[in-house]
Amino acid sequence: MTLAKRHKLKDWRCFSAYTRSRTLFENSLISFRVLSLRSSGLSLGLPRIAFIASKKIFRLAHTRNRAKRLLAEALRPYHAALLQKHAGRDALFILAKSKVLEASFLSLRAAFEELSKS
Repeated sequence: MTLAKRHKLKDWRCFSAYTRSRTLFENSLISFRVLSLRSSGLSLGLPRIAFIASKKIFRLAHTRNRAKRLLAEALRPYHAALLQKHAGRDALFILAKSKVLEASFLSLRAAFEELSKS
């Protein structure tokens, strides 16, 4: 089961604002950034999540898609807590790092559990 559409970030203007976002959490598997869009008029009303797998790191499309699917599935148990914790934010970016595909699913879940506690 994937995230509901209302929780996904799709607007390209929000992705262009990614570079202005602030990193809150980082480990060897993921990097987590948040962004508030209220000042730019792009406020979404509720936090939306974007999974990012860079073409620079994951050259093939199917590996980028797999990385994003793994992140989405590992986040699922912590999704509600993460949205509640960052309720005042508009965009939550989760960036896949190169070790995501080699890591076990349990270590991905542990990374998200650590993220939800920090």
